[in-house]
Amino acid sequence: MDSFTVLVDNAARIVISTRESFVRRYGDAFKDIDISVQRPAVTVKAWARDSSAYFYGPAKVVDADYASFKVIDQYRAQDVNGQYRGLKRL
Repeated sequence: MDSFTVLVDNAARIVISTRESFVRRYGDAFKDIDISVQRPAVTVKAWARDSSAYFYGPAKVVDADYASFKVIDQYRAQDVNGQYRGLKRL
């Protein structure tokens, strides 16, 4: 199993009660999860990594360069390709 490390956690919790909202925010990888008002998804705004990828909240930072990726603060990171604000490359 890959070691998973939280790098920066700003303690902002996010509660989302529809699948559509969760997929819009975090991507199609979550299109099959069960979310409803009765079973909301609760996640955090946090940077993390395992041995092969970086994450913001529950989602993988797509196309991030692992070797050069550096977290700047609770919202921003950068790699050789540019800066990120959460999952969005600027």
